[in-house]
Amino acid sequence: MPTHVNPDPHAEGFQLQPTNHLTAIIDNLDDALSAIRDLTRAGFSDNDLSLFIGKDGLVKLDLHGKEHGIIGRIVRAADSLTSNQEANQEAEAALKAGSAYLMVLTDGGEEQKTTAERILKVHNAKNVRYYGQWTVEPL
Repeated sequence: MPTHVNPDPHAEGFQLQPTNHLTAIIDNLDDALSAIRDLTRAGFSDNDLSLFIGKDGLVKLDLHGKEHGIIGRIVRAADSLTSNQEANQEAEAALKAGSAYLMVLTDGGEEQKTTAERILKVHNAKNVRYYGQWTVEPL
């Protein structure tokens, strides 16, 4: 499986949020792998898909900004005042419980967003969200 497993989403600098991404929690790893297979068949590239699993995945996501110095912590503290705090708490709890967290990069268009949402939900994804430029949309 060439999809990125536990990549560093901050490799090119601390990311405030995963803009133009859908994110989802999938409890069963087989369902997550099936979703990845179907997303690839639908035209998403391996570079568009990131799968986070376990403690390593949680460290890479750095939901509290601890790995990115004072700026990361300040950004995440400010983030905690928004609806994004709930999404981060859900992702953290899911990874600690052994679920997978899947991120799908889109071109920002409605067609890819709808396609990815449909595929994720077919594979029992929950807490599916789309991160636009300035919004977080529950799907």
